[in-house]
This record gives sequence, C-alpha cells and structure tokens, in this order.
Amino acid sequence: MQILSISGENIASLAEPFHLQLDIQPLSTAGLFAITGETGAGKSSLLDTLCLALYGQCPRLSGDGTRENIADVEGQELRTTDPRTVLRRGAARAVARVRFRGVDGATYEAEWAVRRARDRRDGKLQNAERSLKRTSDNQVLASQITSVNERVEALTGLTYDEFRRTILLAQGDFDAFLVAKTADRAAILEKVTGTEVYRDISRRVYARHTVAKQALETLEARRGEHHLLTPEERIALANEIATLQATQKAEDIEMCGITADLQTYLALEEARANWTKAEARLQAATQELEACSADQAWLREWDAARAIRGEVKERDAAALAVNSATQAQVTLSNDLAAQKDIAAAAKAAADAALLKRNDAEAVFKGFAEDWSRATTLDGQVATAMAEVQKAEDRVNVTTHGVSDAKRESDDLGFRKKTLQTNIDAEITRLASVRGHDLLLANWGLLEDRLQSRIDAATNKLTWQQELAFLTQTIASDLQQKTDTRTAIGVAEEKIAAAQAYQDQIAPERSSLADAAPTDRLDRLSQATSDLRHLRDASTDARSARTALAHSRARLTQAEASIARAGLDKTQATAAAEKLNLQIEVLKQPVAAADAAISHEAAHLRQHLHPGEPCPVCRSTDHPVMENAALAELARTLREKFEAAVKARDAALDQAQAAERDRMAAEVAISQESLIARDLEARLSEAVGAFNAARNTLAKGPLSDRVPEDIDSPEEAFGALMNTVAEWRRKLEADRDRLTELEKQHRGAGEAIEEQTREITRLQGLLREIENRVAESEARLTALKDRILEAENGLAQIDLRVAPLLAEAGLAVEVFDHTALDRLEELRQTIKALTQSKDKIASDQKTLDVLGTEIARCAAHLANEEKALAEAVRDRDVRQATHTAIVNQRKMLLGGEPTDSHRSRHNKARQDSQTAFETAQERLSLETAKLSGLESQGIAAVETLTAAKARLEAAEVALTSACAAAGLSQPRVIELQSATDDEVIPRQQRTKRAETDKAEAEGALKERLDTLTALEKAGLPTTPRDELKNRHGTLEASIRKRSEDIGGLLQRQSADTQAQANLADLQREIDAARRVSETWLAVNQAIGAADGDRFAQIAQAVTLGLLVERANVHLRDLKPRYRLEVAPSDLALHVIDVDMADERRATRSLSGGERFLISLALALALSGMGTHGAIAGTLFIDEGFGSLDADSLDLAIDALERLQAQGRMIGVISHVQAMKDRIPVQIEVVKTGGGASELRLKVG
Repeated sequence: MQILSISGENIASLAEPFHLQLDIQPLSTAGLFAITGETGAGKSSLLDTLCLALYGQCPRLSGDGTRENIADVEGQELRTTDPRTVLRRGAARAVARVRFRGVDGATYEAEWAVRRARDRRDGKLQNAERSLKRTSDNQVLASQITSVNERVEALTGLTYDEFRRTILLAQGDFDAFLVAKTADRAAILEKVTGTEVYRDISRRVYARHTVAKQALETLEARRGEHHLLTPEERIALANEIATLQATQKAEDIEMCGITADLQTYLALEEARANWTKAEARLQAATQELEACSADQAWLREWDAARAIRGEVKERDAAALAVNSATQAQVTLSNDLAAQKDIAAAAKAAADAALLKRNDAEAVFKGFAEDWSRATTLDGQVATAMAEVQKAEDRVNVTTHGVSDAKRESDDLGFRKKTLQTNIDAEITRLASVRGHDLLLANWGLLEDRLQSRIDAATNKLTWQQELAFLTQTIASDLQQKTDTRTAIGVAEEKIAAAQAYQDQIAPERSSLADAAPTDRLDRLSQATSDLRHLRDASTDARSARTALAHSRARLTQAEASIARAGLDKTQATAAAEKLNLQIEVLKQPVAAADAAISHEAAHLRQHLHPGEPCPVCRSTDHPVMENAALAELARTLREKFEAAVKARDAALDQAQAAERDRMAAEVAISQESLIARDLEARLSEAVGAFNAARNTLAKGPLSDRVPEDIDSPEEAFGALMNTVAEWRRKLEADRDRLTELEKQHRGAGEAIEEQTREITRLQGLLREIENRVAESEARLTALKDRILEAENGLAQIDLRVAPLLAEAGLAVEVFDHTALDRLEELRQTIKALTQSKDKIASDQKTLDVLGTEIARCAAHLANEEKALAEAVRDRDVRQATHTAIVNQRKMLLGGEPTDSHRSRHNKARQDSQTAFETAQERLSLETAKLSGLESQGIAAVETLTAAKARLEAAEVALTSACAAAGLSQPRVIELQSATDDEVIPRQQRTKRAETDKAEAEGALKERLDTLTALEKAGLPTTPRDELKNRHGTLEASIRKRSEDIGGLLQRQSADTQAQANLADLQREIDAARRVSETWLAVNQAIGAADGDRFAQIAQAVTLGLLVERANVHLRDLKPRYRLEVAPSDLALHVIDVDMADERRATRSLSGGERFLISLALALALSGMGTHGAIAGTLFIDEGFGSLDADSLDLAIDALERLQAQGRMIGVISHVQAMKDRIPVQIEVVKTGGGASELRLKVG
C-alpha cells in the first residue's frame, strides 16, 4: 500500500486548496522528505487530511481524554472528538482527498467532505460525506460511510489502528507504547497485531471447559439416583417367578381342557340352532334369486352389448376422423390459394427491387469517370494554388532582394563570392526538400496537429476495438435476456397451470374435507363394532332361549324316563325271578337227558337186554333204550331250558337297562338344571349386552334404524350390516379421493414454490443482465461519441494539415497510430532545414552588408530586378492557370465536393441493395411456406382417403359384431347408452341374490357338517356343573397368580433396565470425564473467563518479536541500549551495555534516549501491523527536538536506511538540523489570520 497524493481545502489552518503529489518529482525520487513549519502552522493537519480521507477519523481527535462538547453556529454542539471540527472557522466546506495504490496494484482515490447548510458560512454543519473511486475509469466504488471504510480496509490491508501504527506515527502517540501501562500495552498489541483472536479463543476454551465439567457432574448425579437389587435378591426373585410360572402353566393346561369341554356342550347347542336358521335362510335366498330372472336376462344382453363397445367407438372415431380430414383439406386448399397470391406478390416485389438495384448500380458506375476527373482536378487546384503561393513568395523575396542589393551593392566582392557559394550550397540543400518553405513556416502548427492526429488515430482504434467487443457483449446479453424472459414465461405458465389445477380441485377438495370422511369412518367403525355386538347379543339371546327351551324339554323327558325306567325294572325283575324257578325245574332233566345221549351212555345202552338188570342202575326196566326217542326228548328239554335262560337274561338286561336309563335320566336332570341356570345367565347377559349396544348405537348414525326388539330377525341385522358396509365403501372412496386430492394439491403447491423460486432467480439474473446492458450501452454511446469526436478531429486536422503536407510530398493519412517514428524523422528533417535556413540568412546578411562596399552591386541589382519581373510574370501565369482549373472543376458534379457526391450516390446504391436482399428473403420465405402448404395438402388428401377406408371397415366390423351378439344396432346403442342408475341397481340386486343364495347354501352345509361332527364326537364325561365350578376356581387362581407374576417381573425388569441404564450411563460418564479432563488441561493452559490467559501468552510472544525487531533498529539508533522483556506483566527493561548490562526502567531514560527507543519500537510496530508486510509510505509526526546532534544524526541515518529499502518517509519536525539534512521539504507557512499554505522546497 502506498500513498500517491494528498490534497484538501479548509482543513484546520490549511485554508487554501493544496495538492501534495508524492508520485512525481521531486518527492517521488527523494524518498525522505521533511514537513516543516512553525508551531501551530498546520503540519499535523496535513496528516489529519490523510486520515480523514481514508478512514474519516484523525489521530488528534480519537485519543483518550475528556469528551466535552463545543458550541458551533446556530446553537449546534459538537463533541470534541467529532472529525467535522477540523472544518476551518468561517469556511462553508472542507475536503480531504487521498490518492493511493492498493494491495491489488490498482490506483484509488478516497475523499472525505463536510459542508454547512446551503454552503453558507453560518449554515448548520451537515453530515460528513465519503466516497471511493478507481482512478483508471473514474468508477465510484462506494459512497456510504460504512461501505467506504470496509472497501478502504480491504484495499489498503489496514484497519485504522493498524494504519496509525504502520504508516502514520501520530504526534502524541509516538512513545505511547514505551510508557504505557500493562493493560494499555496489551491493548496496543491486540489492536496492532490482531492478537484479540487469542482472547476469544481463551474465552471459548473456558466456556467449553465449564460445559464439559457441568455435563460430568450431571451424569454423576444421575448415577447416584439408581437403586439395584443384590445378587441374592435377584436369585430369589428369579426362583419365585419360575415356581409361580410352572404352577401357572399347569393350571393353564387344565383350564384349557375345561374350557374345551364347556365349549363342546355349548357348541352342540349352537350347532343345532344354527342348522335350523340356515335352512330358513336358504329357502328365502332361493325365492329372492328366482325373482331376479328378468334382471339377469337384461344384464346378459347388456354384457353382450358392452363386448362390442370397441366396434362402436371405432365407428364413431372413424366418422369423426373423416369430418376432421375433410375440414382440414378445405382449410389447406384456402390457405394454399392465399399463399400462392402472397408468393406471386413477393416475386413481383423482388423483381422490382432487382431492377431498382441495377439502376442504382448503373448510376453509381456512371459517375466513376466524373469522380476520377473531379478528384484529379481537385489535386490540380491544390497544386496550382501552391504554385501561386510559391510565385507570390518569390515575388516578395525578389523584391526584398532588389532592395537589399541596392542597399548593399557596395559591400560585394571576394567575400560576396565566398558567401554566395555558401548560400548556394544551403539553398541546394533546402531545395532538395520539397516544400521546405511551407514546412518551416508552419512547423509549429504541423507538429502539434500531427501529434494530435496520431493520438486521435490511436484513441479511435482503441475505441473501435472496445466498441466491437461491447457490441458483441450486448448481443450476447440481449440473447441471454430473451432466453431469461422466455424461461420466466415458462415458469409463470407452470405456476398458472398449477394454480388453475388447484382451483379446479378446490371445490371437490373443500367439499370432501368438510365431509370429514376419516372421522366419519372412525365413527362408522365404532358403529359397526357396536352393531356386531348388538347382532351377537340378539343371536346369543335367541340361542339361549332356544337352548333353554330344549333343556327344559329334556328335563321333562328325563323325569318321565325315570318313572318309566322304575316300572320297567320292576317288571323285568319279577319276570327274571319267575324264569329262575323254571330254570331250576328244568336243570335236572336237562342234565339227565344230556347224559343219556352222551357217547358213553350210548355205548352202555348197546349192552342192555330186555328183562336183564342194568349194569349201572340194576334196573330191569329200560325206558330209553331207543336212541332216537332219547335224542328228541333231550333236544326238547334243552330248548325249553335255553329259552328260559334266555328269557331270564333278557329280563335281567331289561332290568339293568331300566336302571341305566334311570341313572342317565338323573344325570340328565342334574345337567339340564345346570344348563338351564347357565342359559338363563347367558340370556340375561345377552339382554344386557343388547341394551348397552343399542344405547350406544342410538347416539350414532344408525339411531333411527336400530331394532328395538332383541328377538328381531337376523335379516334386520344383515340389512343394517349391508347398509353400514355400503356407507363404509362410499366413505373409504371419499377418504381415498381426499387423500389423492391433498397429495395433488401439495404437489401443485410445491411446483408453484419451485417455479416462484426459479422466477425470483431469473428476475435477479434479468436485472443483472439489464444493468450490464445499460452500462454497456452507455459505454457504447460514449465510445461512439468519442469515435465520432476523434473522426471529426481527424477531419479538421486533415483539412488544415493536408495542403501543407501535400506541398512537401507527404500524405496526411500516413500519420496514423503507427506514425510516431515517422513524426520523429520529420522533426529531425525540420531541425536540419532550420539550421540551413539560419545559415543562409546569416550569410545573406553578411553579403548584403558587403554589397554596399563593392561596385559590382549594380549588375547584381539588375539581375534582381530582372528576377523580380520574371517572378511577377510567373505569378500572373500561375494565377491564370489556377483560375482556369477552378472554372473547369466547377463544370463537374455541379460543383459539389467529390466525397459528399460519391457518398450520397453510394448510400442510394447500398439502400437499393438492402431492399433487394429484403425482398429476396421475403420471396424465399413465402415460397417455402407455399411448398409446405402444398405438401400438407397432399398429406390431407391421403389422410381423408385413409379416414374413409377406416369408416367403411368400422361399419362392417360393427355389423358383424351385432350379428354375432344377436342384437340389432339400435338395441346395442340403447344398451350401451344405459346409465349407471339403470345398470347398477340390476347388478346389485342380482349379485346380492346370487351371493345370498351361495352364502345360504354354504352356511347350511357348514352348519350341518358342524352338527354332525359334534354329535359324532359326543359329550365330555365330566358333568357341566363340575366343569363350570372348576373353571371359576382356576380362573380366580390364575388371575391372582398372574398379578403376582406381573409384579415380580416388573420388579425384575426394572432392575435389569437399571443395570443397563447404569452401564450406558457409566460409559457416558467415562466419555464425559475424558472430555472434561482434556478441556481442564487446555483451560489450565490458556483458558480464562475474561480471555486474558491466552491473550497474555500471545501478547508476550508478540512483545518478544517486537523487541527483537526494535533491537535491530536500536543497534543503529543507540547501540548503548537494548530492550528486554520483563518476566511478567508485559513490562520492558532497558539494558545499558555501557553499564555492564545493567537493567534500567524505561522511565529512567532521558528525553532523547526515550525518543530513540520509542522510534525503534515505532519502526518495529510499523513492520508488524500487517503481519510483517512493509508499507510503501511512512509518516512520522514528532519533533525530534529532544535529540542531541549525534542522536539526531543516528535517527536520520536510520530513516535513510528505511528509505533505501524502498519506503517513502515523511518526517514532521521544526528542528533545524533535520531541515539541513533533508533537502526536500514541504514548508507549512503561515499567511495570517490563522491560515497557512504549503510550499515545496528543494535544496
């Protein structure tokens, strides 16, 4: 960063406008300069101007101290720190302006201005104004105070505080660092070197440590809140749970068996009742289906007609296509006829334009010879005029020669010959350069105009190149602008389409949303559940009543069976006893008969003889000697005996059967008594459930349809269920439609938002393009004006210079942007001609003096007079020639200048060519349109033919399809035009009847199978009452045990979860402790609540670096001393080398010593303000008055060494020795009345 110039007006005592340029000699080459003047003259005001222009502040007003107010005009009060107080008293306006080179290498100008209202001296002081512009193109970069400050800081790389420490060492701040307290010194180090970032880091470290510590303490507190079981308590708890669960499992198994047995009793009763209802339902469904036969026949025809909808649609589409093709063909025929007329007109216009162009071209070519002759005559006129001028000059010269010859005729002789020889040589040299007299006579004008012409030609070329580039840029921007507007239009169309779609679906969406189908579905679901409960309660009640009636019938039957069984048992027992007596009577004869017919008895009977004693019984009488008779007798006895035994066994069986029947009847009575009690309870429960469900339904949408009687038929509930199902289907359809509409509405809204964002982006881009185009067009206009101005300037220069250059055989056109070398050559030629002319004049003067001294002057005089006569004659001849040529030129082109005449006819020729090209383009366009329409006409004919063929095929296909379906076309059309109101009720009735019959058949078969299976399986062996009693006992036991197990499991789960939570918590505690310990270590090292710890470390390091740099300067300024950083508090010690490295306090130094050490520190600080970057300019506002001669020499030597490093240094001082050592000075001189002015002094 480098200061190039400082200027201002009415800044404190600097009243008059001043302009201090540091980038031109002598200041630019001096490097070191002094700003001198009396005390109070305004030396520091110059630096105030510098700071005000760049930062809007000045050092003397921004220091510490009181902040009192001072009075201004009109009662206005200003703070003493207000920069506007630098406005000179009695002045209406003040300006501070600085031109500088930024860190980017470009040059900028910053300005600060303040004025009073209405620019009156007694006006109220207005707000300060700031501006920053780039000098290369005078573009204003910022005009707001904040934005100017930001841009200046960015371009200089320095804040205001850094600027004061690196470029401007202000008066009063010079030794501030050396004598500052610890806190002030730390603040200076922070501002100058940017160490405030370390204070921020220190605060953040402290905050992070505090957060980590609090997080650890919170986690440890959470850990103390947990209470866990001991291992023994966990084992005992687990054993208790396992024991209870095992008992529970066993009872659950028993409970399942009992429940299954009870369910068997109940299932058999329900199966019989359900089978009866199923039979009635099937009969009703069959009758309903037979009643729908007419609807079934109509629907069969309707289905057949639907099957040929494609053929009908194809026939209709084909007819529509024929109509469309016919209309299209007619339209194209009309368009084709019209286009032919247009094309013919375009052809005629093109032919006329061609003729006009050829005529203009012929006229232009016809003037070629006249233009050539006119141009030749123009040149001859100029040449003749030049010749006339030359002849006139010769007349004048000869006249003077005659006068000189007469006056100096006595001074010619030998010296005349010598001088004449020299004169002739120089005249020959002059004559060798054509037009030398005109060149010499007009060289001042020519040199200035030719240099201006070269500059103008160079500028014109540069501007033309920039003009071409800008034209191309504008075209590109305009195309991008068009594309952007097109994109905006597309986005707006999308938004409009989305909004239109939202508006389209809004009524349906609003209607559905108001209907709240989801809420109604929820209520309907509850109503459906309640309706099922109502139907189940009715079914249970009917089943319970039926079962109770059956049970009572079975009880009566069982009681009758007991009486009948007792009678049967008594009768059977009596019969059995009677038969036992009969058996006893027959038992002996049967045994004897059996023995008589045995094989042994038969063998003995073979040895009996009549009259002889039997060997067995010794009887002489043998009644059974005959086997056949004996066998018959034995059979008869056996049959009687067996019949008696069988009858007795039958009587005993009957007695036992009667006993079993009695016992079975008693069991049945016992069971039926229990069943009756259960059925009565079940009936009462069903009635209560029915009433509860009905009360609930009475509050809902079915309030007017709920059956009043619990014995209402099943069909009533079925109808209600069908109604609810139909409502559900409609509500579900509404809900799904509403969901779909909401999705579509959101999608449209998202599309609108997306396109709105796109439009915003495109509009921003469009504004950027328009701004660019506006800037480019403004620049383009300016360039055109500049080019026109340059061309006008060139024309004016050419008008004045061309005749003069023509006499010298030079063309003015050669002096273009490349003619600097040619101009320099002409300068050298003119220099040589001037020397020759001067020599001729000198010699001729001597010759004239000699002509008065010699006698031969008469001959010379005669010759001069003769030459005069010849010159006069020659002049007259040339004037006549010039007049003749001029008259001849007036006869051509009507006297109009050749260039304007040629330009006018050339423009007419170009216009006719442009008109011809336009007519040709239109002819091509219309011809192309005509060809396109002819092609479309052919295509339209083909399309019409194809459409007619399609219609014929569609008619044939429809006729065939109707025949196949057995329907006439009118009947098909009639059926296809049937509305949903005609079709859907028939379909619903038929489908409902078919479904009801199928369901009834299925239900009957299912009920019969269930009843058969249950009857086949039989009833459980355990009586129902015992099962119910055991069921109640087990249920209570299981419930109580479940509660016990739940409590134990909850306790166990809580303990397990507590262990898991504690494990996770411990991991969190460990992690938090590691984080806390890490931040603790960092905090102990650099953290602090106020940020001082790390800032002090950074400041100590920075102070060490500063002291190292300051000692480098101090070795040159005062080798006796060396600075050292004290162990604490950022203190500084001075080491006195001459006193055996004694450490001294800075306050013990003399004024001169303190100044030198402060200068060393200031120079070191100036190199650290921008992280070591060296600024190009340095101002030191300090008097140097406290230094002795030797110290002053050392200080100046140090400053000169800085100058040798490429830095420009300005020193403000009133010390005479400084003035003597620094030759380049800016003097601030008082002019009276409190005003001063600047004067530049060198040497």
